[in-house]
Amino acid sequence: MADALLTAPGYISEIEKGKKKPGCDFLSKLKRVFGINIDWFLTGEEIPSDKQPIVDKNPEIVELLEGARRVLKSGNPVAFDALERNIRYFDHAVAVEKRLEQVEAKLEAVLNVLAKTSEMKKAANE
Repeated sequence: MADALLTAPGYISEIEKGKKKPGCDFLSKLKRVFGINIDWFLTGEEIPSDKQPIVDKNPEIVELLEGARRVLKSGNPVAFDALERNIRYFDHAVAVEKRLEQVEAKLEAVLNVLAKTSEMKKAANE
């Protein structure tokens, strides 16, 4: 985490132990790099689970999600529609690919059982 935030590990450790309060730069990096809502640090109030932002440790994903958010909130109906269609299409494609992998794994298991059964029949007939 310290590497991603370009921060000394000792500084993070001191924050975790309550020895230091996080500064604005640190909180800004948390928000930008990890997409973490920093309200809790500022107010101490918990955020309801249904209001929690999507958080990812991969800065590239955080950047893409932020870009998608900007497009969706831009007020440009053509951009909104295009992005929405692409997201839905690729989400569906990923789900179908996952189901296909599961079916292929089950088919392979069935083929293995059939091969073993065939081998057993041959051995019994010999």
